[in-house]
Amino acid sequence: MERLNMNEDQFMPVTSLGERLMQTEGAEDTPFFRILLTGNFDESHVRTKMSGHEVVFPEWIRRRTEVEWQKISGGNPTAFPGPLARLHGFGVEHGNLLLELDVTNYKDYKGGIALSTEERKEARYELANPLAVAVLTYSKSVFDGKGGILFAQRNLATDQRPGALEIPGGALHIEHLKSGVWSAEHPVTTGLRELREEQGVHPNELTRIRVAGLVYEDFEDAAPTLICLAEIDPSIAPADLTERATDAEARAVWLTTEDPRDLTNALLGTSASTTSVTLAAFYLFLKERYRSEHAGESDLSSYYLERLRKRGETYRNMPREKLRSLQERTSDRYLHKL
Repeated sequence: MERLNMNEDQFMPVTSLGERLMQTEGAEDTPFFRILLTGNFDESHVRTKMSGHEVVFPEWIRRRTEVEWQKISGGNPTAFPGPLARLHGFGVEHGNLLLELDVTNYKDYKGGIALSTEERKEARYELANPLAVAVLTYSKSVFDGKGGILFAQRNLATDQRPGALEIPGGALHIEHLKSGVWSAEHPVTTGLRELREEQGVHPNELTRIRVAGLVYEDFEDAAPTLICLAEIDPSIAPADLTERATDAEARAVWLTTEDPRDLTNALLGTSASTTSVTLAAFYLFLKERYRSEHAGESDLSSYYLERLRKRGETYRNMPREKLRSLQERTSDRYLHKL
C-alpha cells in the first residue's frame, strides 16, 4: 500500500488509516509493528492540537471495559484511570509533523484491550488507545566500536519477556485548564521525561533529539507510538551511565560493535521477547544512520525487516525454554554490561 508521502501536505484521520491497514500491508510492516510514517522532525517541527472530538463508546463496550478495569485495578482507589491523549489523526503540514489529539483515559484503554477480536472489530479505531512516546538513545560513533546504543535488558530468569531489550517510553500527558480546554504536553517533552526517569539521562547531556517515526506497536490493539532518537554527548562515557537505571528488574547494557550486521543480529536474537516498540525504534535508527555502500547489496534496514518477518513466524511456535536459551546466547555474544 502507499503510505504517507513525506513530501506532500496531507492529513490522515486514524479511522481512515485503520480501514486501509486492515486490507493491505506496507513494505515496512512486520509481525511486530507497522510503520505509519517516517521522517526527521526536530522539536520545533512537531505540533499538536486538540481536535475537540469526543470518543463515545457504545453502552456494551462501556460495561465490558468497566468490568475489565475492576479486575486490573483490583478495586484500588489509587489506580490511575486517566486522562490521557489519544491520537485522532496525523499528517505533514508545511514540513511540520501535525498530531491531532483527543481525550481518552487509561481505564477504557486497558479495558478495551481485553475485548475479543470480534468485539474490537466492531469499534476498532474508536478504542481508547493513548498515544505513547518512546526514545532510543545512542552515541554518534556507534559504528566504530567506541559508541553504542543504550538499552535496559530484563533478567534472563524472569518468566515475562526474559532477556528483552527495552527503551524508555510512556504516555503523552494532558491537563484540563481552568479555561475549560484541554492542553497536551509536547511529545519531545514526554520523551525527555521518560528518558530522565528510566535511564537517568538529562536533556543537557543530549546533543540532539528528534521524532523519527510513528508506528503501531501492536496492530491488533492499534496502539500508536511516536519514536524519538536521542544522541548522547560523545564526551559522556558509557560507564558514567551505570548507576542511573531505575528499573530493578533490568540492567543497563551498551550495545556496541564495529560490525553493523552484528549490531542488527543482537536485536534479532532477542526479538522473541523484546518489545515491538524497541524493535521498531531500532529499525528507524538503522534507516537513518546506515546505508549500504556496496553495489548490489541490500541496505541493513531491509535485511533487518526481512529477518524480523521470518522470525515472527518461527518464534510463535518455539518452546519457552528454547527461546530462553536463544536469549542467553545472544546476550553472551553481543550485550555488554556497563
